[in-house]
Amino acid sequence: MKKIIFIIAVFCILLPTIATAAFTGKHKIIELKAQKEGIYFKLEGFTNNDETIKCDVNGFWMPESKEVGSNYNARVAFLLSAFSTSKKVKISYYRCINNYIEVSSVVLQP
Repeated sequence: MKKIIFIIAVFCILLPTIATAAFTGKHKIIELKAQKEGIYFKLEGFTNNDETIKCDVNGFWMPESKEVGSNYNARVAFLLSAFSTSKKVKISYYRCINNYIEVSSVVLQP
């Protein structure tokens, strides 16, 4: 029983550092490209300065996901809407994928 409590305690302590997200701030999408495997885009004036998430490319990648609950289609709709209306978006990200910043969430900004 003590081992289980210890494991849970360690997990609770480490979880915030594992799941820490970085955010872009408000930026316009200046390039949007739909590819077979997902969506690629760039944000105007954005440079990834996050110390924990270092990617080789300063662009964003959102791989297509067929998982239930992935909200891929909603995020694509947000990106298309923002790009076509020049609205600013705020992106959260946790890691790199294929040297690009992998998109976690998309927020439309006024």
